[in-house]
Amino acid sequence: MCIRDSLRALWTPPQPIMASSLSPCNTAAILSLLGHPERGIGWVQVAGTNGKGSVVHKVAEGLSSSGHKVGVFTSPHICTFRERIQVNQELIPVERVTNLYTEIRAVARDCGLTLSRFEMLTLMAIKHFQQSGVEYGVLEAGLGGRIDATSGLFLELFSLLSDLTAIEHKLVSIVSSVALDPVSYTHLRAHETPEHLVCRLLLEKKKKKKK
Repeated sequence: MCIRDSLRALWTPPQPIMASSLSPCNTAAILSLLGHPERGIGWVQVAGTNGKGSVVHKVAEGLSSSGHKVGVFTSPHICTFRERIQVNQELIPVERVTNLYTEIRAVARDCGLTLSRFEMLTLMAIKHFQQSGVEYGVLEAGLGGRIDATSGLFLELFSLLSDLTAIEHKLVSIVSSVALDPVSYTHLRAHETPEHLVCRLLLEKKKKKKK
């Protein structure tokens, strides 16, 4: 498979990204099957509505200027798809795009998972960072926020909390400014307005505090 075939497959997914498919579980499952390439890397996840890209690049620049090897995963791209996945400002090599896509697609098929485009890109970035020997990976979250594909890193971390000595990587999450424009894809229930959503989330938070 050449890079043209890989990109054609990425941009013509077998099914659209729907609210019901937004979950970090697929990412976490594939990471496990890949042998946990995320371990040993310090992760910074940047979520929010506005300013994510700027925060990602500022964090990456700060880490890089301190002498660290840094991977960046962001979207969208301007000139070439390879801008989305970089290590120390170097774009992911063409050959690696094809190799990673082929490897991850095969693993997903073997376990019966259909990955969305963003899930595939997230996994390709993480695997590329591991193969490149980065010390820190800075990821821009997509639409899902806490249920985003990039949050699959959190699931692995939480599963290790019972044995703190097993945690081999650090993870920091940064939230930029948040608006309500994406909620129709993530949290809104049927016939629920954004105002109702805010009230419901506040009530749920209050109930949790009482418990």
